[in-house]
Amino acid sequence: MTSLLRFSLVSLAATSCALGAVACKSNASSPAPEAASSSPLRLEADKRPRMRLLPGLKEQRPKPMPLASALPIPAASVDQAVNPRNLPAYSGPTGVVEGVVRFKGEKPQNVALQLPDACSGAAAMYGSSFREGPGRTAADVLVAVTDYDAYVPAPGPNVRVSVNNCAYDRRTIAMTFGQRLEVLNDDSKNSYVPMLIGDTAPAHMVAVPHGDPIKLYPERVGHYLLEDEMNRPWMKADVYVVKYATFAVTGMDGVFRIEGIPVGKVKVTADVPWIVPGIEHTVEATVEAGKTTKLDFTLDVQKSPAPAGSASAAPSSSVK
Repeated sequence: MTSLLRFSLVSLAATSCALGAVACKSNASSPAPEAASSSPLRLEADKRPRMRLLPGLKEQRPKPMPLASALPIPAASVDQAVNPRNLPAYSGPTGVVEGVVRFKGEKPQNVALQLPDACSGAAAMYGSSFREGPGRTAADVLVAVTDYDAYVPAPGPNVRVSVNNCAYDRRTIAMTFGQRLEVLNDDSKNSYVPMLIGDTAPAHMVAVPHGDPIKLYPERVGHYLLEDEMNRPWMKADVYVVKYATFAVTGMDGVFRIEGIPVGKVKVTADVPWIVPGIEHTVEATVEAGKTTKLDFTLDVQKSPAPAGSASAAPSSSVK
C-alpha cells in the first residue's frame, strides 16, 4: 500500500553569491518532509503542495544500528528507515523483474519555455508535459519492487545526476535513504546552484563547469524537488528518497530492469510523480530464483474536467 507524504514548500530567501566562493548563505530554510507511514494517508483538500511516496517495506520494530556514519545525518535515523530489524544484508537466492512501460490516451502537450541562447538545449528535456519515445514508451517512470521480508542494501553510497545546457539529465530521480545526491556540471559555459527543495539548506554550493560534483544529503525519506537557484525556473526534477534499494527509473525506451530481488511474493509499482494527480499502479508478482519475471505496464493519460485554459490531466493506469 502506498504511503502518502505531505509537506509544504516554502519560499527560499534570496541568496548572495560571489564567484569563486565556496557557498552562498541562505536567510531561510525549508522544513524537512514528514516521516513516512505504513498506512495510507488521505490528504485534506487544501492548496498546499501534495507529495507522494512509493510503497515502503513493512513497518517493523526499530533496533538502530549505524549504517552510514560518514553521512551528515544521524546513522540511527538511516537504520530506522532502511533496516529497522537490524537484519544482515540479504544473501539468499534472487530474481529479476523487468519490462516496458508505455503510455496511451492523451499525448504530451507542448510547454512554452523562454530560454536564453545559452540554455536552448533545455527544450529537449522540458519542452513537453511528459516525455515519451517511439511507440509511446514512457520515460521518467519510477518502478519499485517492495513487500519482501529482507534487507537489501543500496548498491553504492551515491546517486549521480549530471547537468548540461540548463537541464538535469532526467526528470525523475530515485535513491535509497542514506545515499547522497551528487550533481555534476558537464556544461562548458554555465554554472549552476542545485537546490533540494524540501530539505534544510544551510548553504548553497556553486557547481562550476567540469568541477567537483555538488553533494546533497536528503535528511528524511520523502519526495523532494531538485531545482536551480540561478533564475532557471524550468530546471526541475522529482527526487524520491525511499526505504529500499529495489527500484529503477525508465529512460526514453520505457525499459526497466530490477535485479537482486529476494525470492517470493512481492509488489511492483509503476509511478509517475510529475503528472497531477498522478499515475500509479501496483500489482503482485512472484520472484523465482535465477529467473526473470516479465511485467509490462500501460499507463492511460486522460483529460480531466479542468477549468478552461488548463492543460492538466487526470491519468489512470493498467498493467498487462
